[in-house]
Amino acid sequence: MNKKIKKELLQWIAILGVFLFLFITGLHTEVFGFLQRGIIATGIMNPTIEKNILKEYPPADLSMELLNYEGKKEFGTI
Repeated sequence: MNKKIKKELLQWIAILGVFLFLFITGLHTEVFGFLQRGIIATGIMNPTIEKNILKEYPPADLSMELLNYEGKKEFGTI
């Protein structure tokens, strides 16, 4: 086997081994969280909201009446 191919194959096996280790131990969630915080902190993925979009859609009316099992109105009580 060619040395270049052998070296590249060993590199891929090492990378896959690290990923497998992270998934088996459950550490992948912490690693992904760390990477996401880094991406957000650098501003690479910083979405911009256009003002035109906000004008097209009015804010939602979230007021509603809650009824209990007897049909009486309840306001924020369980």
